[in-house]
Amino acid sequence: LQRGKVRANDRVPARGGTYTLHGRTIHDEPHAGPTPSMLTLSDVIRLSSNIGIVQFADRLQPREQYEALRDFGLGTPTGLPYSSEADGTLRPPADWSKQSMASLSMGYELAVTPLQLALAYAPIANGGELVEPVLVKEIRSVDGDVIYRSERRVVRRVISPQVAASVRKLLAG
Repeated sequence: LQRGKVRANDRVPARGGTYTLHGRTIHDEPHAGPTPSMLTLSDVIRLSSNIGIVQFADRLQPREQYEALRDFGLGTPTGLPYSSEADGTLRPPADWSKQSMASLSMGYELAVTPLQLALAYAPIANGGELVEPVLVKEIRSVDGDVIYRSERRVVRRVISPQVAASVRKLLAG
C-alpha cells in the first residue's frame, strides 16, 4: 500500500485454494460460505489467504519487500538494554531462494521475538511511526513524586498516516 503497488479493492485469482509457484504448492484453508474466484486485498487479509498475499507480494521487488520488513523492525534488536535479546532473523535478498518472497509474505523464513512482533504492529496503531519500546513508563518516589518518566521516541516513519489507517481498517475486517 505504501509503495502504491496495491489498493484495498485490487483483486487476484483465488486459484481454487491451491497455487503452485516455483515448484512449491501453496494452499488456503477452506472457509465457511462460497469460495470466491477472485480475492481483494481486503478478502486476503480477512481470510488470511496465503495464495492471495503471495500474489500481492509478488508485485514488490525483493529489495522492496526486505526493506519493508526491516523498516517495521523485523530482524533487528529492539534497542532495549538487555544483553539476552535476540536479533531475530531476516536474511538479505542476496541470500534468498526463488521461494523466499512467497515464504516471507506468509510469515516464514524469518524469526522474531514477541516484542519485535508487537513493535512491528505498533506503527499501524501509531499513525505509521515506529517508536522505541518502553518497559517502564515512570518511576515515582514513595511520596508520589515522579523521579523518572519515559519520553516517546520515534525511531522512524514506516508508513504514512493514511496507509496506517487503511491497514487498521483491513485488519478490523
